[in-house]
Amino acid sequence: MSAHGGLNRGGSSSGTTDDEPRYHASGLQPVERSNLEPFSGLAADLIIGAAAGCVGTWVTDQVQYQLWRAASPSAQRREPANEKSTARSLVRLLCHLLDLSPDQRRLETVSEIMHQGFGLGWGPLYGFLRRKLGLHPVSAGLCIGALLTVLVDEVAHPQLGVTPPNSAYPVAGHLRRLLGQLAYGASVAFVAEGLYEAMGSSESRKPSAGSA
Repeated sequence: MSAHGGLNRGGSSSGTTDDEPRYHASGLQPVERSNLEPFSGLAADLIIGAAAGCVGTWVTDQVQYQLWRAASPSAQRREPANEKSTARSLVRLLCHLLDLSPDQRRLETVSEIMHQGFGLGWGPLYGFLRRKLGLHPVSAGLCIGALLTVLVDEVAHPQLGVTPPNSAYPVAGHLRRLLGQLAYGASVAFVAEGLYEAMGSSESRKPSAGSA
């Protein structure tokens, strides 16, 4: 059973079944199931997750920027000099490995595409956590934020040379990255739940038969 909405696999909490007509809130006319749920399952997770991921990327950028501005000048100086965008650092690394020399305009364009694409790509994970594992929206969002912090910020980026070693950053730098990624996860959860409701795709959030 999903932790959201109080619905079971047989129907709604009010006792109606899948074969019974559903009604508008006014109770005046029935609503066909196909109109309420235009798509579900994997398709819904991919589309809604990608849209939520785009919003989450924007929110993360704003949160990290504001946290950086709030830091004192001395705290900012303690952090290593690095590209403002990890996506730009990654593009520079790839260009070096491939022996490419893009101009600044193309470098910025590709960096922005990679940055947005990365956020978009992580969004659909939310639907998997909700439907397959049956996690609560808050738990699913926080899980995504934690995974991004550990797997990407703390492991992948330093190992690939995209960012300096973790030891080069003060505690405040690690905390800022954590809060930024948690903001991404929370935003994905908020937007995705709203889109699931708006598009009538509640079925996609129900745990599958094989999940716990």
